[in-house]
Amino acid sequence: PHHRPLLALSQTVCAPGFGGSGCDQCVIGTFSAGGNATDPTPECTDCPDEGFTTQDAGRPDASSCSGALLAATC
Repeated sequence: PHHRPLLALSQTVCAPGFGGSGCDQCVIGTFSAGGNATDPTPECTDCPDEGFTTQDAGRPDASSCSGALLAATC
């Protein structure tokens, strides 16, 4: 019988600012420290305080969250 060879499982580990099973860039208002050996694809986490957000996407930690809302330019 023909057997497929066993392939070594290469584990994707998300970079800081990325999360989820596809290691997608965290959206504005969320952050991720990135993956590690025990949690290689962590979900992006919402900023901890209500009304706080990040200035841009792909932020690596909660210190990127700010309560200052950006003024819209018209």
